[in-house]
Amino acid sequence: ENLNLDLIKKFLFSKSTVKIKDRARKKILKSHNTLKEIIEKGNVIYGVNTGFGALVSKKISKEEIRKLQYNLIISHALGEGEYFDRNVVRLAIFLRANMLSKGYSGVREELIEALLNLINKDIIPCVQKKGSVGASGDLSPLAQIGLVLLGKGKVFYNNQILATEKVFKKEKIKPFILDIKEGLSLINGTEMMSAFLSYLLIEIENIFNLAKEISGLTTLVTKGNKKEFDIKLHQLKPYSHQITTAQIIYNYLNLCEFKESSIQDPYSIRCQPQILGAVGETIDFAKRILETEINSVTDNPLIIDNEIFSGGNFMGTSLALVSDLLGISLTLLSLLSERKIFYLTSGKNPELPIFLIQQPGTNSGLMMAQIVSTALAGENKILSNPASITSLPTSANQEDIVSMGMNSLLKLEKIVENTKTILAIEILCLSQALRLVELNFKKKTEIIRVIEENIPYLEEDRELQNILSKIKALFFRRINSKERKTIN
Repeated sequence: ENLNLDLIKKFLFSKSTVKIKDRARKKILKSHNTLKEIIEKGNVIYGVNTGFGALVSKKISKEEIRKLQYNLIISHALGEGEYFDRNVVRLAIFLRANMLSKGYSGVREELIEALLNLINKDIIPCVQKKGSVGASGDLSPLAQIGLVLLGKGKVFYNNQILATEKVFKKEKIKPFILDIKEGLSLINGTEMMSAFLSYLLIEIENIFNLAKEISGLTTLVTKGNKKEFDIKLHQLKPYSHQITTAQIIYNYLNLCEFKESSIQDPYSIRCQPQILGAVGETIDFAKRILETEINSVTDNPLIIDNEIFSGGNFMGTSLALVSDLLGISLTLLSLLSERKIFYLTSGKNPELPIFLIQQPGTNSGLMMAQIVSTALAGENKILSNPASITSLPTSANQEDIVSMGMNSLLKLEKIVENTKTILAIEILCLSQALRLVELNFKKKTEIIRVIEENIPYLEEDRELQNILSKIKALFFRRINSKERKTIN
């Protein structure tokens, strides 16, 4: 199946039953038969009858080639840290099964069915986040998925973490017996990084769309200059996301009649379309890279036109670079939001009291909210240093340059969480500002109604943690599969 981010969203937001298409079955069988024929002729094939990595020169006897695959999984299923969200692992299994179904790996249909069975029975492997260098594939995390097929390791099952052996016994599933090359084909690929990036990119799109709406509302409550967002101005720098952001802000400024507070606003107000527009262009680029990756064949070696090809399609450099770029872009978005929070709370705007509270002094208002946003934006600046240029050699220098794509993604995950909190703080500030500024609305947007109906006005100091948590829950949807559908 050719995949895109919209199909990935459908898979993640539904409890999908997945099966192999009939035309894929023919390709899978042909590839497996070709591999067997080549082996029977006595040809040496990397990872089939040789060792792995720096052990490539070690020849493996016919009697040992299946044990080789078993040993690969149990020796490589080593990681560190907390577990991935179960939905990331579920998606990684789906992506790997889809890649194997293209018929270039030489595996049996039974292996792919075993992977899909984990999805369909909602038995999701517990996979640790740290351990992949993003080259020769995501060896550590994908081996932890493979370990579950062997009846070992731990799984998420019925909202619990249980031993795989116990769950397989309950579900009457037999541990899978690996055939030639099947251990290698389980772990030699970029699907863990691809799944993680897909998951984060969905959140990033949500952040970006919300940031555009917030930019309009912040400009409105500070009574920004409407001409700065006129479409005629932005058509002279015709980036599509810049134009759409300017239009959103302009529409917000038309919700009320008011006298503009300044001839020319500070950059954090005036340049929102240019800054957010650049972030939007980066997100579009990231989607294109991701969609290319999830439709690629990332195994090694591969069977093409009845020949064996050893290459490096498992290298995750594209994902590493684009994840770093997204981290930089989101950091920029968070810095813009932090500057607007400062502008809203500083008392410099004549419409708004310092720290957005009546009787400042007795009350500290949103003083600490601004400080927290600064701390998180500062952390984002540290995290946005690229991981993709931090390669170190592995496997006795056979695998002497690696992508570090997973490290790029682990940083990006933290940047995403920090940015969500910073935007939530900006919304908290806007909630106060909406009640403090005199605005006679002709109509109200959905975001204004949600704020007014759900976020209390602070007449005096009160505990803010629960309010901030409520804002994050209101505006940032969690991925949680519910509906059951069938995907071929």
